Order: sequence, then structure tokens, then C-alpha cells
Amino acid sequence: MDAMFMRLVANSETRFMGVKHLAGLKGGRVAVIDTETTGFPEKQGCNAPPPAPSNLEAYRNARLVSLSYLTGPPPDLEPLSLGYSIEGTPIEQILNRFLEAIEGCEVLAAHNTEFHLWVIASELCRLGRFADALALLQRPRVCTMRDGQLMLVLPKWPKLEDLYRITQEAHMEGRHNALADALACLICLRRLHAVAVGGAPPLSSAKAVGAGQDLPRVDLRKQAAEIRARLERAAEPPAAPQAPEEGEEAAEWASEGSQQPEGEEGEARAALVEAAAAAPAVATPAKAGGGLSKGEGEGGGEFVPVLGTPAGLEGPWAQPSQPQDQAQLPPQKRKRAERGERGGGRRARRNA
Repeated sequence: MDAMFMRLVANSETRFMGVKHLAGLKGGRVAVIDTETTGFPEKQGCNAPPPAPSNLEAYRNARLVSLSYLTGPPPDLEPLSLGYSIEGTPIEQILNRFLEAIEGCEVLAAHNTEFHLWVIASELCRLGRFADALALLQRPRVCTMRDGQLMLVLPKWPKLEDLYRITQEAHMEGRHNALADALACLICLRRLHAVAVGGAPPLSSAKAVGAGQDLPRVDLRKQAAEIRARLERAAEPPAAPQAPEEGEEAAEWASEGSQQPEGEEGEARAALVEAAAAAPAVATPAKAGGGLSKGEGEGGGEFVPVLGTPAGLEGPWAQPSQPQDQAQLPPQKRKRAERGERGGGRRARRNA
């Protein structure tokens, strides 16, 4: 296993692509990554390649503390998702979220990409997930540290704060915070990409000399916290509907499945709904499985609310619980009731 990883290390240069190639991605996504660790892996020398991620002993002092990532389409790379702090959360859960987030990304970007990916791969190996570690290290990647040195013709690889100062003409604050560093890397990546494709004037490394004490200072940790809060609010599930107050469900059942009539009938209908809203709903068991698909109703009954008739309410949807005095009826109904009584009496005499 170590030999397989070392072959990846030897061929790692072929995995790097310049920032100018980001414009060639069609519909792809880029993930900007940053990690915070307890230290650095053991190396045989300054110019020696990093140890194989499967060599857990070499990474015993380089354990993952936090992992942050911003994913989005190039070249804007609008942050769409964030990483998580390892503290208080099982590391396997964090790595699962990370691998799921970068699944649709064509390119992985970071400042010193090799270091961050090798540390993540070592944690995957520590969990016995060697296939995931190998797949991660075979992904195409962009390194702002390498591209920054080439584009600015610097004598050595620039630190992230130096590259930020050159590209933004400002000092960055909030270093050694994974999300703030990922945001700084994203800002530098945007500027390097714009320069590479001709959308911005060339950068001059002369700005790195003296570090410019009069430059403004930007608190990236504060900006990162604002981005996290905004994205967390956007990711919150919609609020659950409030439970209906007493009688509201009955009113909904009363009005369902029919249109509102006009005139006296409409007034009576509205009165029924209004009264039902103030009356408790009555639940009666229906037949087992009633209204359910096959097998869902076995062993139990479905309960449906049934409207009770409000006392004293008249109208076509409410039948009186006891006979009413004809004097209380409207004139037309009283005439029909009287005719019905006379007709009933004549039929009774004929039958006799």
C-alpha cells in the first residue's frame, strides 16, 4: 500500500493544473480546501516528498483539527457550502460530508494543496478507507502557492498572507482559522485566474517588498463567520406548520369539496364554518384500512374528524336535533310545512 501511495507522490506533478485552465471547465465545480492540523508530518528533508498517507506513524503529529471547504462553479466560486470543525464531531462523519461535497467537483484547490490533501488522505487511511484516500489523491488540483510563485516570479513559494497582500494590496487578519484561510485562498484564486485569462492587469511582486505597513487590514475571520451564518440560515429546513387551534381542522373539513353558495345558503354556509371553528372536532374510527393503500390499514383504523352540528344553527348543512315550531320558520318554509301537513291529512283520510 505504501508503494502505491509513493507512486502517486512521484507523479503528483501531473495532477496540477494552472489557474488559467479553470475557464475551460464546462459546468464543472471547484472546491477550495483548507485544514488546520496539530503539526506537520515527518519528512526526511526539506526537499523530500511527503510521506505516504498510509504511513500513519509519520502523520502522528499531523492530525486533523478542522476542515473547511468552499465549493462553487468557476470562475466566480460563489461559496455554496462550508466545512465543519472536527471538535465535538466524529472525524469519520466530517470526512463523509467532505467527500460528498466534493463529489461533483472537477478540481480541488488550496494553498499548498499537496499538504492539505495528504493530511486528509492520512485520516482516511487511519479509518481503513484506502480506496477513498487513493481516489482523493488522483483528483485534478490547483495550488495557489505554486501558481502564485510562477506568475509573480518569486524566489520561493509565497505564504498565504503574502499572496493575499500582493493580490489584494491589503493585510489579512484571522490567520490559522480553516474557514478564513479557505476564504483567503478563494480570493487569491479569483485574482490569479483573472490575471491568467487577461481579465485583470498583471501583478507585480514588488508589492511584497517591505510588506507595506500602510496597507488596510481585512478581518477575514469576521467575513468567514458572516458567510457561515448566512449559509447556515439558508440551509435551515423550512419552519413546520403550526398545529391548528381547536376547531380549525373541523372548519377545514366543513368547507372542503364544495363551492360556496350565494344568497341565504351562502350566509348559512359561512355561519356553519364560523360556528364549526369554535366547536371541537369529533373523531370517529373508520373501517380498518379505509382510504389507505393495500396493506397500510391492517391492524388499525383510520380516524377522521366529523363535524358536530352547532346547537340552534339553521341551514341546508345543519339538521335540527328536534322539531322546530313552525312560527320560527321563514315564511316560505312555513307555507311548505303547512301544505305538507294538509296533504298528509288528506292522504291519511283516503287510506282510511
